[in-house]
Amino acid sequence: MRKKKVAFIVPTLDGGGAERVIVTLLNHLSRDLFDPHLVIINYGGKYEKDVSSDVIVHHLHCSRVRSSFIPLVRTIRAIQPDVVLSTISYLNLALLMIKPLLPKQMKFIIRESNTPSAFLPTMSWPALWKFLFRMFYRQADLIICQSDHMIEDMSASFGLDKGNMLRIYNPVDIQKISKLTASVINPFEGMRGPHIVCAGRLTHQKGFDRIIVKLVEWKKDNPDLKVWILGEGELKASLQEQAKAAGVSDHIEFSGFQDNPYQWLSHADLFILCSRYEGLPNIMLEAIACGCPVLAVENPGGTHEIMQIHNLQGQYVSVLPDSLTFDYRKEPLSSSFMVDQIIKQYEKVLKY
Repeated sequence: MRKKKVAFIVPTLDGGGAERVIVTLLNHLSRDLFDPHLVIINYGGKYEKDVSSDVIVHHLHCSRVRSSFIPLVRTIRAIQPDVVLSTISYLNLALLMIKPLLPKQMKFIIRESNTPSAFLPTMSWPALWKFLFRMFYRQADLIICQSDHMIEDMSASFGLDKGNMLRIYNPVDIQKISKLTASVINPFEGMRGPHIVCAGRLTHQKGFDRIIVKLVEWKKDNPDLKVWILGEGELKASLQEQAKAAGVSDHIEFSGFQDNPYQWLSHADLFILCSRYEGLPNIMLEAIACGCPVLAVENPGGTHEIMQIHNLQGQYVSVLPDSLTFDYRKEPLSSSFMVDQIIKQYEKVLKY
């Protein structure tokens, strides 16, 4: 049987959850069935080193997606894939805009990485973006959504046919996590606690400012409490200033991007997800896989599904509590998110 040639397209591989999912898919797809290619619009970034050596990588070296249209058309024509799969909204739109310039027999699959009703109002010219989504997303052969909530949201936001959308959860590579947590140094060794870990890009979406506000109260009952925020982003300086103004600088550490966040999650007393909205928060799934208790603030997206599947609804709260007791339950990761299960679902889609 002839292998299916699949071109995965990403803007960069610079440390986001969507990019990490693509790397996981690339590394686990059956090589007996598929010939995987990776097209990177801008530059490789932190995750490129994790891409399997047998994946053919194409760098376009374009500073922006909007300047990549011609190089993208040329590259896809050169690869001649059976299937093109992209992720992240603005890249999905760009790909669907150039679809008429590519062979008709190619299948175009887009993976939506966030919740439209939540992120559209934060964009410049939201009405224009909504128009573009309505016009072009219906041109996709299939839209992969990260949660059932996202399917409903996409249908309501853009009038898209639910029959052309498929929910596939994000994969968690348990073997990789086990390997990276074995015999690693406890980053909190010798420190008093408790220790809370949060992680993600330092943006308004991730809501780390909420943690700083609550720290003012939390430190009263827990004088040695420390919050560790893993990640980089444009709000780092303003968050640090907020922490200083609130008098909690000694209780919060901005630890930057971590190649191995699992050593932090496996030793933390609590992981908190304080996002204003999400698609499906990979980092929370990985916290669960590391055996870390989780506390999540209600948000549009698939977070509720994660908590429901793991029977942790009591730790899915409308707002962050004024006090923390650190008696939160933890559960083993559900098979619904295991990488082998998710890969089978993707392979079924990519084969046809």
